[in-house]
Amino acid sequence: MITVQLPPLRDRKEDIPLLVQHFLTKYGEENEKRGLDLTPAALDLLMDHDWPGNVRELENVIERAVVLSTGPAIGEDLVPDQVSKRQIFKMPQFALPAEGISFNDVTADFERRLIESTLEVAAACRSAPPNCST
Repeated sequence: MITVQLPPLRDRKEDIPLLVQHFLTKYGEENEKRGLDLTPAALDLLMDHDWPGNVRELENVIERAVVLSTGPAIGEDLVPDQVSKRQIFKMPQFALPAEGISFNDVTADFERRLIESTLEVAAACRSAPPNCST
């Protein structure tokens, strides 16, 4: 048996258009929907995704889009939310009271909020990994 090691899909984004075309042909034939194509905007969404599920995740996204498509063009609307939207990390904000605050209190409060925000993003990533972004 020969083992071939491939880098993850996120490290070879140039493969995405070819894989998309292959899966469009494959699932187009299976579903009697030949001649399907991805719009440039939909392809951009796929190119921006990190694909933690690698090629299998991409294949599932294309298969779903083919099944749901009603015409020859597959647009952004058929790209699932977990691929098209990412969890965005937001820097915590704090207000400085008029009477002032000590530097130690400011840094402790900022660190606490930063840790809380990081934990929220980590929890979202555990429940829906493709939505992660740091």
